[in-house]
Amino acid sequence: MRTETKELKIYNFDELSDKAKKNAIDTHSQFLMREYDNEHIYDWMYAVLECLGYNHSGSDITRDRRINIRWAYGGQQCIIRLPRDMYEFTRPPTDAKTFAGECGDVEMQAARDRLEEAWKLRQDAEDLVCPTGDWDYDAQQKLLDEAEDKTALACETIEAFFAQVFEDDYEDCGSDEAALESIKANGYEYLEDGSIY
Repeated sequence: MRTETKELKIYNFDELSDKAKKNAIDTHSQFLMREYDNEHIYDWMYAVLECLGYNHSGSDITRDRRINIRWAYGGQQCIIRLPRDMYEFTRPPTDAKTFAGECGDVEMQAARDRLEEAWKLRQDAEDLVCPTGDWDYDAQQKLLDEAEDKTALACETIEAFFAQVFEDDYEDCGSDEAALESIKANGYEYLEDGSIY
């Protein structure tokens, strides 16, 4: 039996060759994408939907089975589906200024406005009901149909917006910039070829 002792040269990232740095960044980028955690996006989405008057179930929106969030094309595309029933929005949205503080996107502002209009139409429809039970059903249904249409349009905008947010965040987490920032923050050490020690 024989024992050999090998001597290894250990490098900080800045000491690596350009080729080894690229290898280190690419490897770390893949690691970050495998370990991707989007809880912060869920938290923000929850806050925005709260401002829009959405009635979530449970304390965490990730447990709300009515909201379908899935990834397609190998994790390249995020697809979000909200329930488009206007009665899922159990209160009017916050005022435009408050909402802008939570989400300044112009299209999301338009979605907030549609939900506010839908809420007012629902209130108008309820006002048509008289105590004797005699009311103009057709007029009421017309208001409710319009409210439902506005809610569905708002939900389409909200779905597209959050899907893009998820996709952008996922792409950013695996970018060279994100990998380099993580490498420097964690002070990793490397072998000569850029593989982690």
